[in-house]
Amino acid sequence: MGRKYIVYAAGAMGVIIKRYAEELGIEVIAFYDNNKKLQGNYVDGVKVLTQDEVYEKTKNNKETGFIIGSESYLCELHSEICALYGNSVEIIEPDQIQERYWEDIVIPQKKQLKEQYSVAYRTQILPWIDGIMDEVAYWIKCNVSRNGMNHKNYVIRFQHQEDAFSCSRLRRELQCGDTVLDVGCGICTPYGNRIRDGKLNLTAVDPLAFFYNKINGAYAKNEKEWVKFGIFEFLSAFYEKASVDVILVDNALDHCIDPFKSILECLCVIKTGGVLSMRHRRCEAVYEGYMGLHKWNMDINDEKEFIVWNKDNFVNISRVVRDFAEVTVRLEKSNGRKDAFIEVEIVKKRAFDIGNFYEQDQDRQRMGTVLQALMEKLSDQTLNLQFQKLLEII
Repeated sequence: MGRKYIVYAAGAMGVIIKRYAEELGIEVIAFYDNNKKLQGNYVDGVKVLTQDEVYEKTKNNKETGFIIGSESYLCELHSEICALYGNSVEIIEPDQIQERYWEDIVIPQKKQLKEQYSVAYRTQILPWIDGIMDEVAYWIKCNVSRNGMNHKNYVIRFQHQEDAFSCSRLRRELQCGDTVLDVGCGICTPYGNRIRDGKLNLTAVDPLAFFYNKINGAYAKNEKEWVKFGIFEFLSAFYEKASVDVILVDNALDHCIDPFKSILECLCVIKTGGVLSMRHRRCEAVYEGYMGLHKWNMDINDEKEFIVWNKDNFVNISRVVRDFAEVTVRLEKSNGRKDAFIEVEIVKKRAFDIGNFYEQDQDRQRMGTVLQALMEKLSDQTLNLQFQKLLEII
């Protein structure tokens, strides 16, 4: 018989680590979590044990080990396991699983991927819509709420909107009056709008704008449009072609329904000579276990080209757009692979016809699919009730 493992911590990270382990051929028999509400229930198909049940499974059984399912409380959980079950018990840390998963699963998977790209909008948008309230809850509970772990950062971000513009990765020197879009900005833009003796025409854009404006309004006790509504995949329906100087995107494309189309739409509305500047955690979908809104990986290949991929799709953006845009990719220095970020700058060299990539009829059908799915979700009265309860936290 092979060794069996209990994943210690049954939160989102624990589920990801469990799935990694199973893909690596490691047998996971249970979770443990100190949250008593979880104990006795099933998470991702396996039972969450009580401490007594864990003890029964591990006493006098050298074939059962532990995999820690949390990075935030790694040291505490490691010490707890040793104190409760002995120093001789095998403990595997999440970094070890992640590194092995990258070497044994991700790298071979990437080598086998062929240039193919097809997005079923109906299939992609349904989980995206289902994840809306999770995203809204994250911003309220963790950021806007005065008890949130990131509340201080939210306050700084919120107040910085009228401060000096700052984006260290942007190599282009901006001029007063330049039009800048922060697309997929989240709760509000982290960039200021002042530059030298004037202002930028900076607009924060996000598909969840109506939620974020109500949240910011509840915090600031002031009704104002901090964020404008816009959808990546149809950005040219909201902004005129060749009307924008710079578009900034921060860790948002992995949430998209169709990141390739989103990039083309950005380039469509950017002026010739304008810049699309992006920064993403490398392979976010991999490290988030393709859970929630994380469906795509922004990545760099050995030729230092910008690639977008997941388990079913692969497109080399650098090569596809090279006739009308110049792409520069830089891998930031980091402490480890899972903490790596990539910076991508795409400079538009000339106008192009997006119809060469997406037919107009096909585009209309896709927009119709998105609108239909959104209206279906709007008819769910529980959505608004959930949102109203969340607003009460602020």
